[in-house]
Amino acid sequence: APLGTIIPLNVSASGKVLVTFMKEEQRKKFIESSPFVHKTEKSIIDKDAFNIELNKVRELGYAEDDEEYSKGVGCLAAPVYNHAKECIASIGITGSINNYHDNEKYQKYIQLTINASQKVSSLLGYNL
Repeated sequence: APLGTIIPLNVSASGKVLVTFMKEEQRKKFIESSPFVHKTEKSIIDKDAFNIELNKVRELGYAEDDEEYSKGVGCLAAPVYNHAKECIASIGITGSINNYHDNEKYQKYIQLTINASQKVSSLLGYNL
């Protein structure tokens, strides 16, 4: 997608992160009011399935987009927290899905993404 493109939340690793860490009532309302788009056969368009995906994001501490927005493209994103322990942003990377299918590279990308989000969070006053 060209720089500045708005990606629907159901097919975006960063969108998944931001929604996952909303307060529960806010998250429910946001999901209910958001349109879920079908971009590829891997797009999560069922809201119950999306909530299961958000539980996975909460458990892992990062989100994935495995060709959900575009065939051949994968994304990872991790939360950025402020001093009040609120998720205010996410940091993500996007690349060829071929790189994501190489487990060694994939694990490295996950760790780099999480490390970057933790560093920014720390600079914003977040303490683990």
